Amino acid sequence: DLENVAVSRAILRVSYDSLEADQQLPPHFVRPALTQVDFVGITSDSVAVPLATSSAADGVLLFDGPVLRATLQDALIGQSLFDSFALMGSIDLQPVQNTANILILSDGTVDTDGPTMALTVIKPVEL
Repeated sequence: DLENVAVSRAILRVSYDSLEADQQLPPHFVRPALTQVDFVGITSDSVAVPLATSSAADGVLLFDGPVLRATLQDALIGQSLFDSFALMGSIDLQPVQNTANILILSDGTVDTDGPTMALTVIKPVEL
């Protein structure tokens, strides 16, 4: 039961594979490298609010920090400001100006690493 706990730390881990998409590109097509990914909350007005940022390295994105922790705490007590969450990528467009990067996320099947979250929580003391 996570409704009555204090979240002291939250880490979201997402595996990705950008090489799979590159294998389907035409010869000599260069896709810019993904540099960072933001984990964002989406409000009811479709506004994306950045909650945490991860460098894109080694096929794993790790998101943590006080804003993510506070957001998850709010969600656990039913006071979330967000209707949904999403990942948004940033790329270095130098020298290429006419393309976007692709991030292939796992689908959560047995053969892949689905997103995972580790929560460190503090249970209240019962008197």
